[in-house]
Amino acid sequence: MKFIALLAIACFVCSATCEVHLSLPKNCREITVKGRINDNPDYFGIDLYSQKGTIQLHVTPRFNPKWGAEVPYVVLNSQVGYTWANEVRKRTTLTPGSEFKLRIFINDFNYDVYINDEYYNSMPWRMDHKLAEFIHIFGDVKVSAVYRTFYYSSIEHYLPLQIPLDSSTEVRIKGRVGDKADFMVFDLTNNNGNTPFHASFRFDWNKEWILVLNNMINGNWQSEQRVALPVTRGQTFSHKIVSDSNGFTLSGDGFSHTLARPASSSILSLHNNQISLSKITIVRRF
Repeated sequence: MKFIALLAIACFVCSATCEVHLSLPKNCREITVKGRINDNPDYFGIDLYSQKGTIQLHVTPRFNPKWGAEVPYVVLNSQVGYTWANEVRKRTTLTPGSEFKLRIFINDFNYDVYINDEYYNSMPWRMDHKLAEFIHIFGDVKVSAVYRTFYYSSIEHYLPLQIPLDSSTEVRIKGRVGDKADFMVFDLTNNNGNTPFHASFRFDWNKEWILVLNNMINGNWQSEQRVALPVTRGQTFSHKIVSDSNGFTLSGDGFSHTLARPASSSILSLHNNQISLSKITIVRRF
């Protein structure tokens, strides 16, 4: 099973009225939006869409009485050729001025929506969810973070994720090291052929049990950082790569190591043998 996800940040503006555009990886199965509702809101919305006039899923909480006496409520809907389908409408406990977490699960036949960790409502697919390429968040809300999550159930020997890691992005990787694994490599590369971040977990690879951190510039490897392995064969792991103004930081339970940033990156690749991935989450903070 091979998963390839394309992720690019188009633009974002979050002030009194929010405007966030992110691309939606085709194999993404869970989207979480965290933020705060404005004090005197009209509405806000989250669209999963493929092009103008075609929206696979439209989620919009409405607060202004102009939308009807039953406010506040949330509408689930879809749009084809600029024509809205039938609404799925239900009252909500969301309130003006409050913090919120809205989570969308993309299942085999429907979307499940959770609000503040409680199940809210569902809507069946009205068109193939994989056609959706973008996320649009808009309206009277301030977004603090967007999480896009992939789930895996097999050994992935090579997994390229094309994601721009700027100063507000992190990648969380969970899985298990196989009982006979030799290595696991996380690489961040760019279009110039450089590797700004390279983490090589060596499990008796060339008789080494060590974690090597490095970067490649203009085809030349730089000075290595060689540190103790934070995980070994047969163990589960939960690692995080964060990109900030200091560079790239790899961390997990009880360890944290940083490499200075020599160049921007665009592609995360995982190379390994006998490593079972369970979950990858891409976090974009605002």
